[in-house]
Amino acid sequence: YITGVVSGDKALNIEPNIGEFAYATGTRAIYLSCENGATEVYIIGHDLYSTDDKVNNIYAGTRCYSKEDTPFKRPDNPEKDDLHHWIKQHKNTFDTFKDTKFYKVNPNPIGTSPIDVEIEEWKDCDNLEYITFADLDKKFKV
Repeated sequence: YITGVVSGDKALNIEPNIGEFAYATGTRAIYLSCENGATEVYIIGHDLYSTDDKVNNIYAGTRCYSKEDTPFKRPDNPEKDDLHHWIKQHKNTFDTFKDTKFYKVNPNPIGTSPIDVEIEEWKDCDNLEYITFADLDKKFKV
């Protein structure tokens, strides 16, 4: 699924807007998995915050992306630009898909670092659980 398809492309066009606001690429992918029937969603790599106040993304410094030393974007964008308000977008997904179990996968236990945090706005989301990389590893090892 991609946006901006043209005639002849072998891709399905989706709109980034959901309800009242636009979704970012990562949060839209999670919503899309739910639209396609996912009953469990593991949210990996959506750290939201940064350990050094710089952009926290594997693509930082690559062509067509932010430079590695760019200040990180707040996940609760105070400018009220919904495209960059990832906390609000995730919350909308959790609330929309109440029968889907979401796992926010953090590198370490809650409180260990600036990215290993419990999100205040998500505290009432009964279908969300925080787990660590180690928990994820144990869950899928046979």
